[in-house]
Amino acid sequence: MPQQPPIVAPVAEAPPHDERVVVSSVTVAGDAAEKGPGASDADRVRPGPTFFLIGAGYGAVGRIDLTPCRDKGLDPGYVHLHVTFGVGGSIARAVVESPTQPPAEALACVADLLTAASVPPFEGGDVTLSKSLFVATRAPGDASGEIFVKTDPKPHSGAGGHPVTLAP
Repeated sequence: MPQQPPIVAPVAEAPPHDERVVVSSVTVAGDAAEKGPGASDADRVRPGPTFFLIGAGYGAVGRIDLTPCRDKGLDPGYVHLHVTFGVGGSIARAVVESPTQPPAEALACVADLLTAASVPPFEGGDVTLSKSLFVATRAPGDASGEIFVKTDPKPHSGAGGHPVTLAP
């Protein structure tokens, strides 16, 4: 049997190398454009993570004045707030603990006051702080009938609570 020459596969020639490069800008709408760093940020030194500032959180909750809510049916005495801050810095949700069920108008008032409280934006997950406030009918020796709120130096802990719905 005669020997056949080996089968050789055809080889495609490589295309000539083109030195031209085309750069195009693309505009991306929505949140995705703001979240991801651009390719040019690869060599940029990034700052460290931004942590939740606990002092700012307690300060924001401590500045809440519940006086207007007393007129809406919030009973005098201790009120314990569990306030959850979202990563954007605003209050995402809250729970109000009190000896009696506050009326819906009082809880709506508390929710309105909580929307004004905020902290600087931070990274990570939501953070919940708890703080007790004392709501009195009037200041000692004051006959004007004004209501004042003082903070309780000792946190109050109790079971149950009344959720507060915050307006978007």
